[in-house]
Amino acid sequence: MSHIHQPGAVLSGYLQKLEPILESLKKAGYRLPVLMEGDRAWALKECEKWLADSGRLGLWFSDSAPEAAWVLQENRINHELGRESHGVIFDLYSGLNLDALAAAAGTIKSGGCLIIIAPALDSWLKEGDGEFNDPFMGRLNVEMQPSLAVKRHFLKRMAYLFQQSPYLARIQQHGGIALPQAPQASGAACVTEYQDHLGCVNAQQRTVVEAIFELQQSTKPGPLVIEADRGRGKSAAMGIAVATLLAQGKQVVVTAPRPQTVETFLRFCGPNQPTFYAPDNLLHTLPQADLLIVDEAAAIAPSLLAEMVGHYAKSVLATTIDGYEGTGRGFHIRFKPWLNEHAPHWRCLSLSEPVRWRQGDWVEMLIDRLLLQRQPANSCLTLAEAECQFMEFTVGEQWNEAEEDRLFQLYRLLVDAHYRTRPNDLRTLLDAANIRTFYLLSNHQVVAVAMIAQEGNLPAELASDIMAGKRRPRGQNLPQTLAVHCHQPAALDMALWRVVRIAVTPQWQGKGLGTQLLGHIHDLARSEQVDLVGSVFSADEKVLQFWHSNQYSQLRLGYTVESTTGCYTSVVAKGLTNNGQKVEHQASHWFAGEFPHLLTETHSNVPWQVALHIVQSLHPPQQGTAEDVHVVNDYIQGKKVYENVAPSLWRWLWANNQQAASKVRALPSVQQQLLVGKILQKHPWHYLVKVLKISGTKEAKRLLQAAIKAIYE
Repeated sequence: MSHIHQPGAVLSGYLQKLEPILESLKKAGYRLPVLMEGDRAWALKECEKWLADSGRLGLWFSDSAPEAAWVLQENRINHELGRESHGVIFDLYSGLNLDALAAAAGTIKSGGCLIIIAPALDSWLKEGDGEFNDPFMGRLNVEMQPSLAVKRHFLKRMAYLFQQSPYLARIQQHGGIALPQAPQASGAACVTEYQDHLGCVNAQQRTVVEAIFELQQSTKPGPLVIEADRGRGKSAAMGIAVATLLAQGKQVVVTAPRPQTVETFLRFCGPNQPTFYAPDNLLHTLPQADLLIVDEAAAIAPSLLAEMVGHYAKSVLATTIDGYEGTGRGFHIRFKPWLNEHAPHWRCLSLSEPVRWRQGDWVEMLIDRLLLQRQPANSCLTLAEAECQFMEFTVGEQWNEAEEDRLFQLYRLLVDAHYRTRPNDLRTLLDAANIRTFYLLSNHQVVAVAMIAQEGNLPAELASDIMAGKRRPRGQNLPQTLAVHCHQPAALDMALWRVVRIAVTPQWQGKGLGTQLLGHIHDLARSEQVDLVGSVFSADEKVLQFWHSNQYSQLRLGYTVESTTGCYTSVVAKGLTNNGQKVEHQASHWFAGEFPHLLTETHSNVPWQVALHIVQSLHPPQQGTAEDVHVVNDYIQGKKVYENVAPSLWRWLWANNQQAASKVRALPSVQQQLLVGKILQKHPWHYLVKVLKISGTKEAKRLLQAAIKAIYE
């Protein structure tokens, strides 16, 4: 690094001294990360003056930004994606919001800079007097648990990475300025020099546009998957193609996890705009379309994507490999195998060339390291013959490379297993007051991991306010759910652990590692006098099967579908003490009594696989009678029609829900669906005939009678 030093003086106009290196970086296609260490007022004034004097357009993330400045609002972080800035002023005194940092950095053009305003780097490591008070830490706190303190591990790690970075410029208010060595410009064309008549800025974008045109015209269409890192112009390329198609009179619909996700895409579509549908609404209405665009597909459940692709032969599924909505890695693991089996004509295009900067850009390398994105994984996992080692992730006094490697393994495994992981989730893992992370280690590799939230032990006054609907304290998800929705107020006073996420490395799923990890967690929880362990998650068949096979009781199924997963919220729990087991049994009994009725109304649209799995997990809520058995026997012999025996069939099936489980699972899928859809959910015959693609009502009745006979005998 080159150094300009002015000891003992307050620097003035030192941002102007960045101009030569910024000019070199612009020619090389790079951007400069800058750390301004000093008083907030001084740094903000310096940045404001520099932007004004240089005529640069700056994006501010600060609650003290100048009046009329271009500000990234904390509640609209994705709103500026797709726009360009010459620089970002990120005010750490306003809070270290990693979602905002990642989004803001993506707006900076080559030759621009990311300026992070912060106190002196050594104050980040202090605890107590003189420590940096990051406002974001308040979000990581847990109400009414004073014994649990927010940790400072991410700041410690960030300081370590900044000290290690060879590309970071550092400006110190009472010290000096240290600049990295300016790079040599390559002979390649600058990233902004390519421009075609459609508006593409590089050849890769043009390839995507042409592929969308070809898909729309194809007589044997297959889904087109577009993968890209952040900042590669994926949304712009799709918007450019769709603008042309709309001008030709084609009908295009778009879906994404949230409306804000497609703002950049819609900006490039021009004056004609495709209609946006939330994923669940799209599948409910199935509007006519010549082309379907699915943006950030990785954040939408594979089951929903499969339905979309099944209905819309011409569909484009775009996903960011490491982004704000989901992760392309998870999409690769979960959905590509389905495409291989069911959509043989599908193809995949990758956008690797950045639009606003070059490969090797300094800001991107720093942000990627900070957020654990796109780092190469270690060697292939080989599970040892010996038993895996159970460990808890802890951080020492000084951050080091060993902790960095272990954190990367833990975090990437959690990312791959989850639909939606945002940068702030990494901070939650490291710093949240009530979060603990446990894992299994084999051959120095993490093979299974679980994040646990410590909850409960709420005081009587707060518990009373919760039951009265006056309070919903942050960080107390499980006890409030058990108390309010499962009618177990005693849970508020108990020590509870909630499994936030649990994941097993894909190579070793199905070998009992998740069960082994849970067993260790149960043992530790008992030793720490935890009453109950539970989890709240989006229910699909495989996830439910995992929890039920580990003897967790089903306590609740939410009343509405989550739009991006297509699933209902599920609550399961396992009591570890007498008090915890009492809550588990009472809540399970209550749910078993209400679920049969909910299936005919509120839960009449629950997927049959999920409904059947829950039904078979419950203790029989209905008692069958000898008369019911006699009536069912008459039905399978053809002596009575369905309408004449429906109540007896309903009582008989519920009374035998567990004993008949293996026989039900042995039936063909269509007959299992008829059992759930007709007997348990009470759908009309014409609806089932249409949904299950049965030839008619007569055939549906025959199949149902045959299913009952197979179970009865």
